[in-house]
Amino acid sequence: MTLFFRADQLSALLTLFESIALRATARIQPCSESGGSLTVARKTVFLAVILCIIAVGAIAVSFAVLTHQAPPNLGSNQPYPFPSGKTPPPSTAPTSSSTTTPTPSATARPIASPSSPCPTPTLPPANSTVNGLLLSISLEKNVFEVGEPVNVTLTITNVSSETVDFTVTAMNFDFLVYNSSNGLVYQWSYLRVFPQYAYIDHLTPGKTLTSTEIWPQTANIPTSGIENQQVPAGTFYVIGESPGGFVTAPTQITILNP
Repeated sequence: MTLFFRADQLSALLTLFESIALRATARIQPCSESGGSLTVARKTVFLAVILCIIAVGAIAVSFAVLTHQAPPNLGSNQPYPFPSGKTPPPSTAPTSSSTTTPTPSATARPIASPSSPCPTPTLPPANSTVNGLLLSISLEKNVFEVGEPVNVTLTITNVSSETVDFTVTAMNFDFLVYNSSNGLVYQWSYLRVFPQYAYIDHLTPGKTLTSTEIWPQTANIPTSGIENQQVPAGTFYVIGESPGGFVTAPTQITILNP
């Protein structure tokens, strides 16, 4: 069995031997002072035994220091030196698993080039009739001059043959304006504050609810790039909405420079 000694262990061993010697000397001293019958020969033999114990301990410590190497550092990646005269066992390479890693398919989806144009956004699909109620939009005309207000009229009509309940709130209607690239530039309800109330209106067949709002030909959507500014001349699309999933088909208008 190979023994390894650290500095603290060697110090503890020497301290132990020193303690043994001191205890032995302490036992001899009282006998000498009390006039005991311990003879000089017995004292000499006892001291010789103590010295032998100390000598044997010192030799053992020296032998351990000179002949034994320090234990390997467990936190190091360096291999522990194999004893001289011994042949280390052959290193065994780790066996690879039979499971192979799948390689990426050669038909992977291509990455779009930075110069590729962004796809044009699409307008929301129309859904003007819900549960027998029809949402319609109307404008006084379709051609406007730059800066001319656009009046947008939205109407809910019961087109069924039965009475239909409609939930009336402070925002029964809304409308949105898109440019020729289908980018949203204006929404009537954006950042508006509405009173909180609701009640049920029983719409009999043919009964309508109507509201007219104004688009001042400005943009109020931050992503439009022209927020709080007059929109340029061009083609625009107005779409009406109402809570409950109502969406009208887009109505095209043209804004011309004067």
